[in-house]
Amino acid sequence: MFLKFAKLVPNLPGRTRWTAALIVVLLVLATLGRATPLEPLPNFDVQALDGNTIHSGDWPLQGKWLVIYVEPRCQPCSSLLTRLTKQDYPQLPAWTIIIVGGGHTDGVAALQKRFPDLANAQWFADPSRNASAALKLQGAPATFGVQNRNIQWTMGGILPDARHLQTALNTWCAQRQ
Repeated sequence: MFLKFAKLVPNLPGRTRWTAALIVVLLVLATLGRATPLEPLPNFDVQALDGNTIHSGDWPLQGKWLVIYVEPRCQPCSSLLTRLTKQDYPQLPAWTIIIVGGGHTDGVAALQKRFPDLANAQWFADPSRNASAALKLQGAPATFGVQNRNIQWTMGGILPDARHLQTALNTWCAQRQ
């Protein structure tokens, strides 16, 4: 979808064209979000790193949160998690939930260690992909902006330019409270 919007503005220089396309996509998403009722975060079970089963309905998701769904051997997922650094997003781990589809708790703990900037996020295993089914995902990674238990926006995959991701997430962060 993003590439389609970038082609709509062919007379602009490359970087400006991509920025304009991103702005159009964000405006469309914002408009759609206001025109349609909010979708509540569905209920599903995942496993905490200690092995306990956790129900998504028990997460205290007041205010704005990110829920990121990744898979263990997924290069785009690794790329997304690599981009989420403390330097660019110092407060991000405090209000981020990372769900690892198809992973077991020991594998999720190892994955968490690969991304030390996100060590303080809440990490969960989804070995049977309950969350994926409940969220109706067709791939990974998927990022959800959740406010007061309602999904405000969804981003499938990763944005090609790290600065566009930073702009989108920092805007969400700035409006967190």
